[in-house]
Amino acid sequence: MSSPSPPSSPSPVTPLNRFRKSVPLERPVPRADPTAAIAFTAFVLGSGFSLALALTVPLLIPDSIWSLVSSIEMQGRRLIRLPTSALPAYVAAWCLFHTLEYLVTAIWNPSKVYWGSFLLSNGMAYNVASSLVIVEYVVESYFFPSLKTVGWWTYLGLSIVVVGQSLRSLAMIQASVSFSHHVAFRKKDDHVLVKTGLYAYARHPSYMAFWWWAVGTQIMTANPIMLTLFAVLLWRWFFKRIGEEEFLLVRFFGQEYIEYRKKVTSGLPLLR
Repeated sequence: MSSPSPPSSPSPVTPLNRFRKSVPLERPVPRADPTAAIAFTAFVLGSGFSLALALTVPLLIPDSIWSLVSSIEMQGRRLIRLPTSALPAYVAAWCLFHTLEYLVTAIWNPSKVYWGSFLLSNGMAYNVASSLVIVEYVVESYFFPSLKTVGWWTYLGLSIVVVGQSLRSLAMIQASVSFSHHVAFRKKDDHVLVKTGLYAYARHPSYMAFWWWAVGTQIMTANPIMLTLFAVLLWRWFFKRIGEEEFLLVRFFGQEYIEYRKKVTSGLPLLR
């Protein structure tokens, strides 16, 4: 009779093992998502963007121009300007962001594209936060309508959103196959250390761009509560993510990455 085998010892607690439990695992081979699911998601996001953009147009037309246009009668009827609101602009920005995440990945990094590239399954916290943006806007519009008037902050926030989105997409394009929505625990043959373009000025331009994009949406919508939460909680999340991610990058690229890190800032405020 054979003696029972001794119980296997638990895996040692190392920074890498702890890291594996705290971040999404890399998808080595994207699964074949149903084409219908991708098409339906793209249709919903595209329809949402188009409708929200149409409702955003009055926000972009200066009062002087609108007064001139509305004074012109068309077949005996005058044009009526829809109420201006920054909420449709937020919805348009949100739909465009998730559409571009998939589209840029599909074009410049096709081996890693799948339904999750829309980033709609980005965690419960993100989905709740995105919904709370609308909740705060609606509640404050009812109790404090003067807070939601369109002002210089609206256009400042909108400008930040446009710049943030542009930098985010450009960072993904410049990194190409070296970019991934998930952390890579193994260095692939086509994974190179990108140090040109935006990466010559920031080690993590996609994180930097998304932080500014998120902050810009809350300045645009004049949401003081969500502005504070987005700015602080996103910064804390990126602080942890960058530290853990760079632990792996040093393993992949060694002294080359250490020297690169000394010369180039992370890109996030207050985080070298």
